Amino acid sequence: MGTLMYMSPEQAQLSGLDVDTRSDVYSLGVLLYELLTGELPFEGPIAAVLGQVLTQEPPPPSSCRPDRDPRLGAVCLKMVAKRREDRYDSMYAVADALAGYLFEKTRSGAFLPNSGPHKIAADASSTYKISNSDEETKRNRRKRVSEASAIVKRSFGTVQDWATPRKKLLGIAIAAVVLLFVACMIAIQFLGDSKPAPPKVVGPPSNITNNIGMRLVLLPAGDFSMGESETQYAFDDERPRHLVTMTTPFYMGVHEVTQKEYVAVMGKTPSFFRSDNQPVESVSWDDAREFCRKLSVQEDFVYRLPTEAEWEYACRAGSTTSWHFGNDAEILSRYAWSSDIAGGATAEVGHLKANGFGLFDMHGNVSEWCSDWYRFNYFSESPVADPQGPNQDDAARLGYTKVVRGGSWDSTAATCRSAYRGTSSMMVRTTRTGFRVGRFVGD
Repeated sequence: MGTLMYMSPEQAQLSGLDVDTRSDVYSLGVLLYELLTGELPFEGPIAAVLGQVLTQEPPPPSSCRPDRDPRLGAVCLKMVAKRREDRYDSMYAVADALAGYLFEKTRSGAFLPNSGPHKIAADASSTYKISNSDEETKRNRRKRVSEASAIVKRSFGTVQDWATPRKKLLGIAIAAVVLLFVACMIAIQFLGDSKPAPPKVVGPPSNITNNIGMRLVLLPAGDFSMGESETQYAFDDERPRHLVTMTTPFYMGVHEVTQKEYVAVMGKTPSFFRSDNQPVESVSWDDAREFCRKLSVQEDFVYRLPTEAEWEYACRAGSTTSWHFGNDAEILSRYAWSSDIAGGATAEVGHLKANGFGLFDMHGNVSEWCSDWYRFNYFSESPVADPQGPNQDDAARLGYTKVVRGGSWDSTAATCRSAYRGTSSMMVRTTRTGFRVGRFVGD
């Protein structure tokens, strides 16, 4: 069956009937995790590792190495998902995901290494860029194959030199992952056509500051697993965990709306805890919506409350764990202003650690209004692409109840989780509830 640290949960349970290709995907994901972080997802005595493999999700690679791209971390976490249904269903799907990430990175010039495994990716990507920028025809195919062969030969040499001082098993593992990367890049290059690449399209800026000083970060389109799996914290309305696709990028506020920002749009603050840089609270859902309407007019862009799906996508930042930083509630205080440390009041935004997207206070401080109506069993019928929540026609039947997310200064660890679905009447104003805004194109 192999080494326990690399076994999938179904292998660790010795339930052979449940083992399929997705178990191999899990094992390769552990190797990729080790390559990204220098650590195994789970370590310790055999009994402890077995328990972790069976019951826990690994922390995001970016929590161990903040310099790691959360998009690559999301690929890795999907490979090592606890449930087989949440993993890639084949190595072909893994190759597609890795190749898509690598080509996006190499086209932007993000790989600038001079040694080690990343050098192999850089070598291959440079050939890709040369081949697609030349006016090649079929007569040049032989030259391209020769270049690719040379890259593979250099890859073996680079891996050998880099891995020799390390453990043999680790060297082999790294070689396998790196050569898979190279194979993905070269295969896509030579199986595709040889037309010149289209002109590079300059996209929107990744970070913006609007006219009232509000900072927003651009979140990429992508897939994620929404809701909670079977954990000690999960509530029934958080299940089933299901795939959701954000089809277009959107901007999300780096911080919860502050009192200073609220006053700049609305003229005064309703907050009980008064400070310019503390989040505005004691706002109803209609108050938050009116703020978004007025800000949209001022800025000539569409600002609105995020949907429940957009909020959780932003919170998770590629993670699949109970909180965006992992499953260890003992370190919640590094990221969340919750009941353990709050002392009965809100705190200034942004003074704790951010998530992988660079967003602060996604757990704790104030609960955040979402645009959705709340329905208990909505996850069982939610669409995959850009879910908008229950139909407005259900509002009266649902008691005019809206979703709030993230937990507040008065929340426990369990109710600050990424998947926790809070609720509140849209007319209610409390010191525990504020909001965060998004900026959207095409709404």
